[in-house]
Amino acid sequence: MSATSRAERGFSLVEVLVAAALTLLLLTMLFMFLVPSMRASMLGMARAEMQQEAHRAAGRICGDLQLSVSTGVSLTPPSQESPVYVGITRLGGVQSQGGQVFQLWEDSLVVYGWQGEGSPLVRKVWKASTPPALGLALDGSRPLKVPQASLRRVAEEALLPGVILAKGVEAFSVRGAGTGTTPSSPLLIRLVLRREAATGRTAPERYEVMRSLTLRNRT
Repeated sequence: MSATSRAERGFSLVEVLVAAALTLLLLTMLFMFLVPSMRASMLGMARAEMQQEAHRAAGRICGDLQLSVSTGVSLTPPSQESPVYVGITRLGGVQSQGGQVFQLWEDSLVVYGWQGEGSPLVRKVWKASTPPALGLALDGSRPLKVPQASLRRVAEEALLPGVILAKGVEAFSVRGAGTGTTPSSPLLIRLVLRREAATGRTAPERYEVMRSLTLRNRT
């Protein structure tokens, strides 16, 4: 039979079935190789994103704490697990006058709030001109020690906008070497994030960051 007449006749049923079987086999092999690779890639991306989020959040709170002193940092009691509130009065600069150097403190209060397992870590900045009216007197000549009730009000005030630093926080704490709500150096910051099980895994993903820092001297 000539090539022309064979082309006009087309493919036989057997040839079509063989071609379909080979195509299906190739697709199956490709699928078997691609799916594990895609799962590993998605898992790696989820881990990297969670780690970056944890380090960014820890870095932000450490940066605020390094601009304060022990008398300018207010904490929830060490025995309390949640919620956790941290209030920080930051140093704005220094001024020299008459041969003496004076510290100038910012007219704002930075508050970190965490309500318990699974809730986000939120950062808010309160000023005397913003709600709520707490009756606190911000004094640029000294840091401010904030009562627990005021810390709670700032952290939970819906009218005061906040920035979510980390989501799905399993644990958060800021502890000083001393006891009570006035910390002493070094401070230990602990942040644990938790995510639902990634593709191909049954256990949730967890990542923990711990930082230790020394507060600056008052003078």
